[in-house]
Parts: sequence; C-alpha cells; structure tokens
Amino acid sequence: MNMSDEQQAETAGKRSPRRPRGSRTSKRHIKPPPHRGSHSGSDDVLEGFEYKPFEQENPLSIDADIVRGIERDWGYSLLWVCFENCGVPTPNLVSARVKNGYAPVQRGNFGGALDHMCDKRDDGIRHSGLMLMARPTQIEEMARRHDKRAAKAAVDHMKASHQAEGLNVSMPGGGDHPSALRQNRHRSTFEPGPKIPE
Repeated sequence: MNMSDEQQAETAGKRSPRRPRGSRTSKRHIKPPPHRGSHSGSDDVLEGFEYKPFEQENPLSIDADIVRGIERDWGYSLLWVCFENCGVPTPNLVSARVKNGYAPVQRGNFGGALDHMCDKRDDGIRHSGLMLMARPTQIEEMARRHDKRAAKAAVDHMKASHQAEGLNVSMPGGGDHPSALRQNRHRSTFEPGPKIPE
C-alpha cells in the first residue's frame, strides 16, 4: 500500500505525544550552580574553608546531669509518653501512665531545671506527639521489680514446658517422646556485661 505525498507530509508533521519536538537531536544545556559559596572571590576553594560535619541532635535528649539531679534531689523518674500519633490523640496511653503514678511535667517543676524545654503555648513539655511525664522513684523501682519478675516467670514457664511437653520436632516418636524430653535442658551462663556509665 503506497501513501500519497499528501499523506506522507501529514504523517511526518505528527510526532509522538510523549516526546517533545527535537528531543533526539538537541542536547540539554546544563547551567552551573548559581551559588559559588563563601569562596566565590578566590580561585582556591579551600582558602578560608573550615569543614563542619553535620551532627544530628536528639530533640528529646535531656542532659544526664539534670536527669540524675531530679532523681537524687527530687526523687522523680522521667519518661516521654505518646499523647498523639500522626495528629490522632492516644488518651489510653496517657491514662495508663497516670494510673501508674505519672504526671505531666510543668513549668517550674524540679526548681525550673526543665523550663528551657517548655512549650511556648502552654506550660507542659511536648515535642512531636510526646509529652514529658514524671513519677516518684519508689513507684519506678516497684515497676522495675514487677517487670523483672514477669520476665523471669516467662522464661521459667518456657523452660518447664520444654521439659514437660517437649518441642514440636519431626523425629521418630516426636518431641514429647521420653528420650527427647530427657535431652531438653536449657544451659545458661551469665557473664557480667560492660558497666554502663551513669
């Protein structure tokens, strides 16, 4: 099938809708950056330049001396608590902390040691959906003892179930066979870890 001269001219004038005219033949001109930095008056880029590496700052960080001072002098332990997630309030998390002795830290608490962190809109300390709360160290120690007992009970239960019920393994007689149960022993060794500075 032959195309007439008129049809060929019409087809040649059309181009692909995705490719702009002349995109195959023209080269893009890359411009140099408009900003040349603080060394723009000199040919040597290192003249007068001092490298300062970026150091990420944790906005939730509180000086360890202040935290220890609050525990020692005032008898309180601090905790960041989530009060909203992506703008959605989380009242259950806050009320659970309040039931366990926590209260929001306000401007003026602890002799004003944390006033520099207070929100300008109110007297609390909030950042990115988190609020700083505190509770007496006696309650904190009670909670830690409870958590330690719960963790030990879970490990003891796991060890006892392995010795009494066995493991679900593919072997002749299964994991609950008496010969397999006799081999279920949890050998543990404890070595002192590195001392964490206070």
